[in-house]
Amino acid sequence: EAIMRQISAQTTPRSAPPRQTAGGVAAAHPPVPSTLGLARRAAAAPAQAEATAAPTKAQAAAPRITHRDDFVQRLGSAAQRVARESGIPASFLLGHAGHETGWGRHEIRTADGANTFNLFGIKAGKGWSAKVAETTTTEYVAGAPRKVLTKFRAYGSYEDALRDYARLITENPRYEKARANLGSAPAYARELQNAGYATDPEYARKLSGAIASAQRARDG
Repeated sequence: EAIMRQISAQTTPRSAPPRQTAGGVAAAHPPVPSTLGLARRAAAAPAQAEATAAPTKAQAAAPRITHRDDFVQRLGSAAQRVARESGIPASFLLGHAGHETGWGRHEIRTADGANTFNLFGIKAGKGWSAKVAETTTTEYVAGAPRKVLTKFRAYGSYEDALRDYARLITENPRYEKARANLGSAPAYARELQNAGYATDPEYARKLSGAIASAQRARDG
């Protein structure tokens, strides 16, 4: 009993008389933490440190999924099928689609918000009798960007869009030189720009970079 009283006296804080503050209001001294409380916090410290520690090597090595990676993965199978049918490399299809849509983040939609699945910004000309979507886009006139209201084709699926693009490139005489350069992304992009596929003066450079990016995503 004597030992227990001694331990209790060492671990239990004694009451301290109130102290006078500058404003004349009495305030008690803050309680002294008990030995048991200190021991519990000391035991919990390693677990808390582990929870806030830097990622493990396995976590740091895990690949970071980007919009590009997700886009290429989602359309990869359809692009491969269209590539076999048309002869246009899948990386060209995916890179061009990725460039036009910001890797799926800026797809063309109808007035009611429905997806047109138009991956390439192909406009609805006189020969197009299916659904269309009218939206504002950027065109370059004399090298300067300008917003214009344009009608675009609407499809039933991404694969339909890929196939329509491939048909446009392989059947339109306008893109004959582009078809002759399917072995070189920079040359293909340059010939598309020369044929008037887009009005952006930097289009060939941007498209070539997007195709190379899509190829890296497929290889990775």
